Amino acid sequence: MDHLRKINLFAQPRRHSIAAMTNLMVVLTNAVAGRDDELNEWYDNEHIPQVLALPGFVSAQRFRLGDGQVGPELSPQGHHRYLALYEIEIDPAEALRVLGEEVDSGRMGVSPALDLSSTAQWTFEPIGPRVSAEPRSAG
Repeated sequence: MDHLRKINLFAQPRRHSIAAMTNLMVVLTNAVAGRDDELNEWYDNEHIPQVLALPGFVSAQRFRLGDGQVGPELSPQGHHRYLALYEIEIDPAEALRVLGEEVDSGRMGVSPALDLSSTAQWTFEPIGPRVSAEPRSAG
């Protein structure tokens, strides 16, 4: 055990980003029962590229609820299976307006595999700088 070095992660210096901070849009979704593959195909290959083509949307990443948490007893109705995070560089209200216009006009379609009744969406503005850990050396 002497060859292991303890590292106090909380004592490591932190770097603060001085770049312009982005806002986040958080979208929680579910697929219509039995249509997860169809939803994921549409979301990854059609929806995200369309959203990122809009002014102010700079990045997106999707997540799936971990399998260790999913089960009838741990995932009652109302929980979301999927999460999408979008970084936006414009005012969140403007981003939602632009996105809504695209959907309302029909220029951006919505997959029939998306359960609209359970979809939730919020925007968040940063209240502090982005903090990153200092690079750690191997060994």
